Amino acid sequence: MPKLKDPEIQREITHRVVSSIERLIELGMVRNQKELCTSSGYKEANLSKVMNGERLAPLMLIHYLTFSYGISPEWLILGTGTMFNTK
Repeated sequence: MPKLKDPEIQREITHRVVSSIERLIELGMVRNQKELCTSSGYKEANLSKVMNGERLAPLMLIHYLTFSYGISPEWLILGTGTMFNTK
């Protein structure tokens, strides 16, 4: 079984986090990255690095996306199911 500490798995999770943020913006659920940072308390500079692939997505950001916007943790972590919780 793959380990979450595997750099490739961490990059895949980060890619899904970026995809989910881009989708939230497309859907108008978030106006832009700045608004997401303001509401989450996550620093804009750090989010910019995540979005540009310079930094891995932290658990705090994953937690925020799942509880605030209904992004599926299963999809974020495992890449299975749909992006949004359907429950």
